[in-house]
Amino acid sequence: MIAAEAGGDAATTAGADQTPVVLGRNMAGRVIPYAKSIGADWYQGAPADVSPTQWLQHNADWLQEQMDIGRQVIDIGEDPASFRPSPNYDMEQQMLQGYSNYSRVFLDEPERYLMATAH
Repeated sequence: MIAAEAGGDAATTAGADQTPVVLGRNMAGRVIPYAKSIGADWYQGAPADVSPTQWLQHNADWLQEQMDIGRQVIDIGEDPASFRPSPNYDMEQQMLQGYSNYSRVFLDEPERYLMATAH
């Protein structure tokens, strides 16, 4: 049930009228293809005029804007083939704790799990 049907606040109701946003690990290989497949949006990255030292803050500001308007956030999680830490994904996870319009989707990625266990 979407928040508008449940009597959510105005921000949540406004967000329910918009396409969801998708986040997770591996933008090019997982997040963007999944978002496109369901007609969702995703974080586009910082513009060229934003200093690399401000990229994480830019990402946080963008996610906060999405949450402030109540957009549904779909998290496709970690990339099973990656073992590198992600400050961006970790920050997103912290920000989303307790956010009511958050959902976790587990992708069927057998080839990625096979890659991850081949090490």
